Amino acid sequence: MTQRIPFYLLLAVVATEPVTGQQAPSAVRGLLTGYASVWYSAEAEKDFHNDFTATISPMLLYQVGDDILFEGEMDLELHGDETELHLEHAQVHYLGLERLQVTAGMFHVPFGIWHHASWINRMPTPPLLYQDTHGAPPEGALLPILFDVGVMARANLPRVGGWNTSVAAWVSQGPTDGGGHHGPPDPNDPEPVVARVGIGNNFEDNNSDKMVGLQLRSIAPGGFTVQASGFRAKWDHHGELDMYAANLSLIWSPGMHAVPLFDLRGEGVLIGQEYEDGGAVETVRYGGYYFQLGRRLGGWEPVLRWSQLPQSTAAGEVVLDGRRQLAIGLNYWITPSVPLKAAYNVELDGTDSLYLEWSVGF
Repeated sequence: MTQRIPFYLLLAVVATEPVTGQQAPSAVRGLLTGYASVWYSAEAEKDFHNDFTATISPMLLYQVGDDILFEGEMDLELHGDETELHLEHAQVHYLGLERLQVTAGMFHVPFGIWHHASWINRMPTPPLLYQDTHGAPPEGALLPILFDVGVMARANLPRVGGWNTSVAAWVSQGPTDGGGHHGPPDPNDPEPVVARVGIGNNFEDNNSDKMVGLQLRSIAPGGFTVQASGFRAKWDHHGELDMYAANLSLIWSPGMHAVPLFDLRGEGVLIGQEYEDGGAVETVRYGGYYFQLGRRLGGWEPVLRWSQLPQSTAAGEVVLDGRRQLAIGLNYWITPSVPLKAAYNVELDGTDSLYLEWSVGF
């Protein structure tokens, strides 16, 4: 389905329209921002499959007084002769408490450190842990983009020994089975031993359970950040089978100026998912990690990333293929928000690929 884009004009009007009534005009402030990208990708195989594509993600920020902030983002991406429209997030923040921020709506789940905004990432593609699937079950990765609908609270804790620490807790709709159905499975449609789950693609939950999660983040002087996060939920339509995940992330980005000397980051993820096997409940475990290093040399930035996913099996069947990937990238920063990026992904267990990207943050 091809989507037209009249809402850009609407967003611009909402962001700039003067306030009427009893409220002072200065009490409401709006901003239309976002980012866009043009991509080229090619797979190193016999028929040389390659494509151009483009995306744009407008973001609306709308603040009422000092305490209420609305934030919304949509993503439009070309797929063949069609344009796909996705809601990335739509959330309201209450900022009126001294150390506590309360958020409700569709938000980016605070799990890990990978960010979906194209101009922020130092590689054109995500690490093997994540896949840009907007809630659908990932193929060859652990998790989709983690957006979900619910409520979240984030508290800034007192500063201790130079460390700035915050804790976030959330309750959201949670995962659903790979088929996305909301009733018993179709007996005529055979299912895998373990259904891969999606997160964020079921605004009507498939059971009565909700995802609960927690994140602890500490930032130290010298550009060092450590973050631990995790969640659990029931994923099947009966609300009986558990899913849990844990993440440990590190960032070291030292420097006295806006541009750090280098940027070293990594994540490790462990996922456990229960499934039924002959009437008994078993658990399959998925895991993976990546390390990424970038070094700014003037406007140039070479980047290296190593990602690995071990093979996972359940009931004697492979449910996730093992993958090892070395990504070699080179970026040129035209401005601090406009990078040109090139990367070659060496798949030790599959097909190599080339990616070119021109991103603009605005």
